Amino acid sequence: MIERIEAGSVYYTESGCLEWIQGCTPAGYGLMWLGDRKQDYVHRVMLKAHGRDLDGLTVDHLCERKACSNPKHLDVVTREENTRRMRDKNWQAHLVTIRPSLGLYERLADRAAC
Repeated sequence: MIERIEAGSVYYTESGCLEWIQGCTPAGYGLMWLGDRKQDYVHRVMLKAHGRDLDGLTVDHLCERKACSNPKHLDVVTREENTRRMRDKNWQAHLVTIRPSLGLYERLADRAAC
Protein backbone atom coordinates (compact mmCIF):
# COMPACT_ATOMS: atom_id res chain seq x y z
CA MET A 1 0.00 0.00 0.00
CA ILE A 2 2.89 2.36 0.75
CA GLU A 3 4.25 1.90 -2.76
CA ARG A 4 0.82 2.59 -4.25
CA ILE A 5 0.54 5.85 -2.31
CA GLU A 6 4.06 6.91 -3.29
CA ALA A 7 3.31 6.15 -6.96
CA GLY A 8 0.22 8.40 -6.85
CA SER A 9 1.98 11.26 -5.12
CA VAL A 10 4.46 14.03 -5.74
CA TYR A 11 7.36 14.46 -3.32
CA TYR A 12 8.31 18.06 -2.59
CA THR A 13 11.95 18.18 -1.52
CA GLU A 14 11.69 21.68 -0.05
CA SER A 15 8.93 20.80 2.40
CA GLY A 16 9.25 17.02 2.53
CA CYS A 17 5.54 16.67 1.77
CA LEU A 18 4.32 13.60 -0.10
CA GLU A 19 1.24 15.07 -1.75
CA TRP A 20 -1.43 12.80 -3.24
CA ILE A 21 -2.37 13.94 -6.75
CA GLN A 22 -4.79 11.19 -7.82
CA GLY A 23 -7.91 12.83 -6.43
CA CYS A 24 -9.15 14.55 -3.34
CA THR A 25 -12.22 15.62 -1.46
CA PRO A 26 -13.69 19.11 -1.99
CA ALA A 27 -11.89 20.07 1.24
CA GLY A 28 -8.53 19.02 -0.24
CA TYR A 29 -7.83 15.71 1.56
CA GLY A 30 -6.32 12.94 -0.58
CA LEU A 31 -8.84 10.16 -1.22
CA MET A 32 -8.19 6.70 -2.65
CA TRP A 33 -10.17 3.61 -3.59
CA LEU A 34 -9.39 0.50 -1.57
CA GLY A 35 -11.62 -1.88 -3.51
CA ASP A 36 -15.10 -3.23 -2.86
CA ARG A 37 -16.44 0.31 -3.31
CA LYS A 38 -14.50 1.52 -0.26
CA GLN A 39 -12.65 4.80 -0.08
CA ASP A 40 -10.43 6.20 2.63
CA TYR A 41 -8.25 9.22 3.22
CA VAL A 42 -4.74 8.65 1.88
CA HIS A 43 -3.06 9.99 5.02
CA ARG A 44 -5.00 7.52 7.18
CA VAL A 45 -4.19 4.60 4.85
CA MET A 46 -0.50 5.56 4.99
CA LEU A 47 -0.44 5.62 8.78
CA LYS A 48 -2.28 2.28 8.98
CA ALA A 49 0.27 0.82 6.55
CA HIS A 50 2.98 1.97 8.97
CA GLY A 51 1.25 0.10 11.80
CA ARG A 52 -0.40 3.06 13.54
CA ASP A 53 -3.68 2.46 15.38
CA LEU A 54 -6.20 5.16 14.42
CA ASP A 55 -9.27 3.76 16.17
CA GLY A 56 -11.33 6.70 17.44
CA LEU A 57 -8.54 9.19 16.70
CA THR A 58 -7.92 11.85 14.08
CA VAL A 59 -4.82 12.87 12.18
CA ASP A 60 -3.19 16.29 12.48
CA HIS A 61 -1.28 17.43 9.39
CA LEU A 62 1.68 19.16 11.02
CA CYS A 63 2.69 20.62 7.63
CA GLU A 64 -0.87 21.96 7.15
CA ARG A 65 -1.12 20.37 3.67
CA LYS A 66 -4.28 18.27 3.62
CA ALA A 67 -3.15 16.09 0.71
CA CYS A 68 0.19 15.26 2.38
CA SER A 69 0.68 11.62 3.42
CA ASN A 70 4.28 11.78 4.68
CA PRO A 71 4.11 9.90 8.02
CA LYS A 72 6.66 12.32 9.47
CA HIS A 73 4.19 15.16 8.87
CA LEU A 74 1.24 13.38 10.52
CA ASP A 75 0.38 13.09 14.19
CA VAL A 76 -2.38 10.87 15.60
CA VAL A 77 -4.37 12.82 18.19
CA THR A 78 -7.83 13.10 19.69
CA ARG A 79 -10.37 15.33 17.96
CA GLU A 80 -10.18 17.69 20.94
CA GLU A 81 -6.38 17.98 20.66
CA ASN A 82 -6.61 18.57 16.91
CA THR A 83 -9.14 21.37 17.51
CA ARG A 84 -6.96 22.91 20.23
CA ARG A 85 -3.94 22.86 17.93
CA MET A 86 -5.94 24.48 15.16
CA ARG A 87 -6.95 27.31 17.46
CA ASP A 88 -3.42 27.69 18.80
CA LYS A 89 -2.07 28.07 15.27
CA ASN A 90 -4.29 31.12 14.94
CA TRP A 91 -5.98 29.70 11.86
CA GLN A 92 -8.75 32.24 12.22
CA ALA A 93 -6.41 34.69 10.47
CA HIS A 94 -6.40 32.33 7.46
CA LEU A 95 -10.13 31.68 7.31
CA VAL A 96 -12.82 33.14 5.11
CA THR A 97 -16.47 32.90 6.05
CA ILE A 98 -18.28 31.05 3.27
CA ARG A 99 -21.64 30.39 4.95
CA PRO A 100 -22.04 32.78 7.91
CA SER A 101 -25.49 31.49 8.84
CA LEU A 102 -24.06 27.98 9.29
CA GLY A 103 -20.73 29.07 10.75
CA LEU A 104 -18.79 27.45 7.90
CA TYR A 105 -15.30 28.59 7.04
CA GLU A 106 -12.65 27.79 4.46
CA ARG A 107 -8.90 28.34 4.57
CA LEU A 108 -7.72 30.77 1.91
CA ALA A 109 -4.88 28.40 0.97
CA ASP A 110 -7.35 25.59 0.25
CA ARG A 111 -9.26 27.43 -2.45
CA ALA A 112 -6.79 26.23 -5.08
CA ALA A 113 -6.34 22.73 -3.62
CA CYS A 114 -6.56 19.82 -6.10
